Amino acid sequence: MMTVIEPPSALSSPQRRSQVLLMFYLPGQSVTTERLGRINLVDETTARQDIEETGREIQRYHRLTLQSQVDGSYRIEGAALDQRLCLLHALRRGLRLCPQFVNHHFTPALKTQLKQEGIARTLYDDTNLQALVNRCARGAQSPV
Repeated sequence: MMTVIEPPSALSSPQRRSQVLLMFYLPGQSVTTERLGRINLVDETTARQDIEETGREIQRYHRLTLQSQVDGSYRIEGAALDQRLCLLHALRRGLRLCPQFVNHHFTPALKTQLKQEGIARTLYDDTNLQALVNRCARGAQSPV
């Protein structure tokens, strides 16, 4: 019998966790260890560890928790404001650590959902989104 060795992921642990966190904010998609393993190119054990580490991060920094569901998926729970702040933080981090994921997976799925909900395109076109991200970045860097 031959032992099968999984090739290591091309992504670093912070990149994988960044993608994990952004996956929780994708509309209409459940987050499971199997799905995260496929996206991050890791086995289920590593995907589960990434979920646990992400859960600890969001609990520490944003007062949010990850809850496992009956179907094996996970979801973020906590106050709406904390979830929004977490999303903004995750997007800034994602743009720095894994811009390809944001550009090729996160943004198209989000735009599709906004279009399906009838949200005016001017509220989510690339120019306005970039301006919003830049404004949030300036606000996050200014002293309180």
